[in-house]
Amino acid sequence: MDYILSISGKEICETLRRGKRVFLVDAGAEEQLESELVPVAISLPVDQIYEQQMPWDRDAEIVVCAGSLGDRVASALEFFEMGYTNVRYFIGDLNQLVEMVRENESEPLGIVAA
Repeated sequence: MDYILSISGKEICETLRRGKRVFLVDAGAEEQLESELVPVAISLPVDQIYEQQMPWDRDAEIVVCAGSLGDRVASALEFFEMGYTNVRYFIGDLNQLVEMVRENESEPLGIVAA
């Protein structure tokens, strides 16, 4: 993929039901991450993305899901510039995404935490 796409909660569910693994990344300002908005998401401050050693392959599906929409797009772009090829940013109601994750905690459907 030569560009970054958005993804909705419905599309995340469809991806998971097809058996694909998804890494949710909660990327935002450091003070926002203290609240851990999205269960099982990997909390990562935007300004530390380049400094981190990620635990997944360059072609893993990464969905940046928290922070402002601007933070999501900026974080997705940073992952893309680091060579990750399957990066998307979540659009939609964050509360619905949180609810979806909580509903599937007993059967995570491929949502992966590092």
